[in-house]
Amino acid sequence: MRRPLLLSVSILCSLASGCGGEATYPTGGFEVPSTRTGPEGPQGERGPPGPAGQYARIRTVSPGGSARDSGEALRKTVEGILEPSADSPWLIYLEPGIYDLGEQGLHPRPYIYFQGAGAGLTTVRSTSAEPTFTAVAHSELSALTVENRGGSPRAVALATPSSDFRAHELEALAQGGLERTAAIVATGTSGEVIPQGAEFTRVRARAQADAGSVAGLECQDCTLRLTGSTFRGEGGRQAVGVSAIGGSLELWDTTADGFKGAEESLGVEARSSAHLMLVRAEARGREAPASTGVRLSSSTASVRDSTLAGTGQPGHQTRALDTSRVGRLTYKVEVERSTLVGASQVVRGAEGYSIFIGGSQLRGGQVEGGGMVACHGSYDENFTSPAPACP
Repeated sequence: MRRPLLLSVSILCSLASGCGGEATYPTGGFEVPSTRTGPEGPQGERGPPGPAGQYARIRTVSPGGSARDSGEALRKTVEGILEPSADSPWLIYLEPGIYDLGEQGLHPRPYIYFQGAGAGLTTVRSTSAEPTFTAVAHSELSALTVENRGGSPRAVALATPSSDFRAHELEALAQGGLERTAAIVATGTSGEVIPQGAEFTRVRARAQADAGSVAGLECQDCTLRLTGSTFRGEGGRQAVGVSAIGGSLELWDTTADGFKGAEESLGVEARSSAHLMLVRAEARGREAPASTGVRLSSSTASVRDSTLAGTGQPGHQTRALDTSRVGRLTYKVEVERSTLVGASQVVRGAEGYSIFIGGSQLRGGQVEGGGMVACHGSYDENFTSPAPACP
């Protein structure tokens, strides 16, 4: 016969919470750690910097004790790359800082690419009579500022042949040339066949001087496409936003502004059989005795969804589109879905030109001069159609 197991009430209460207390469980003899964090200890001293990254074809240039020291470090880095090629291209990365080249510009070889930390952070500058930076074919410049601070007859920030060069997120500044000041000068070879040409994307270029000719961009026999950019020439005898002498120049979503020339201001000028294309662009000549949006001399143009404007004080000569011809060749200009503004004349035609204006707004003066001008579906600032300015 089995005997019943009798447990005391105290034992039962220790095994269950039924007697008003919480159940307790053995910890197996181990102490349960606390979850609270103690006070933070003192911070140790910063250790020495580690070694620079070892890249096969990348060189990093750091700023020195002064801007001139930084410029000398950049020059030595460029000169130290001996044999760049298509199979062995190099990238030079410039840390934030000012790299002053002094009175001598920089002439890198092809297949060397340059990248800064941003146009507002990395600046390469000089007071050189030659361009601050001469960028050859098979190269690229991005995320930095190139500046020429003038003092010589010529002040040019960036110069490049146009066969194979790219620039983006770039700022070019030139000031104080005694005879000629240009933020960017792009050159090519007359008659050269270039499938694509150079490209400038999201570039800001500005030239300013008190004398001589001033241009945001000069394109000489080049093939060049500008996208999402702004170009401004300010002051001097003649202020031009963009100038094309021969070659082919395209402006896409780009602004060209000539401002406060002592004699004239031009948004865009094209001459010597240049071909000009404007798409969603603005060409403005402002605040000069003669201000013109686009001036063509023996050149052709195609304008779509753009604004051409010449503006100034009362008594100033202002035109949206001005044409002239040298020789006996004929030239064609097409303007579609655009706005043309000129108080003196909206358009001045010339013998040898055929100008077609369609679906556009003509504000201000009249269409005058020689040649043939045809308006189709155009209107004035009061949306009166056909535009009274049209012949």
